[in-house]
Amino acid sequence: YTAINGDVAGGIAIVNQLTALIGQMAPHDVARVLNTLGRLTSMSGQHEQAELYYRNAVSKSAEIPISADWTFKDKATVLNNLASMMVERGRIYEAEPLFYQATEIITNAGLAHSSLRANILDGLGEIYRAQYLYSEAYKAQKQALNIRLDLLPQSHASIGVSYSNIGLTLMHNGDFKIAANAFNKALNIQRQNGDK
Repeated sequence: YTAINGDVAGGIAIVNQLTALIGQMAPHDVARVLNTLGRLTSMSGQHEQAELYYRNAVSKSAEIPISADWTFKDKATVLNNLASMMVERGRIYEAEPLFYQATEIITNAGLAHSSLRANILDGLGEIYRAQYLYSEAYKAQKQALNIRLDLLPQSHASIGVSYSNIGLTLMHNGDFKIAANAFNKALNIQRQNGDK
């Protein structure tokens, strides 16, 4: 619902109806509802409430055995979402260990070459850039780009995001010509996707 029409408030209202049923839900469904509420409330600017939902989802996730209903990817996604929100709020030192934990989970599960891994690498890249560790940031963001180039069509918006992230890191490092090239690639992808 939010991806289709951007109705975050409507999405929150729908998912909140499920909270009345949490006592009757399987633990993996509870974790999913909490994670979804975290994402929606974060999108609506209610960051303290979002953090509470995410932390509860992470706590619930730790109790759930891995199965067809709750996978390593699910467990890593909850951690990634909490960490990403913390990065957005400037809390990089709290986010970093969560990204590492998510990385360990998906790497051990054989999912090191996945879109989720690329998202985690982007988050780590932002953290490294904020710490002025530009070579580490570039390395993480380049890994994210390479994963996306392998998994997605060349004009996919996520590839444009990767180029933009790399451009920002290069710009902060003073590599302006290379940064401009990365930004141009990001802009071309954005235009291919209908953005002017």
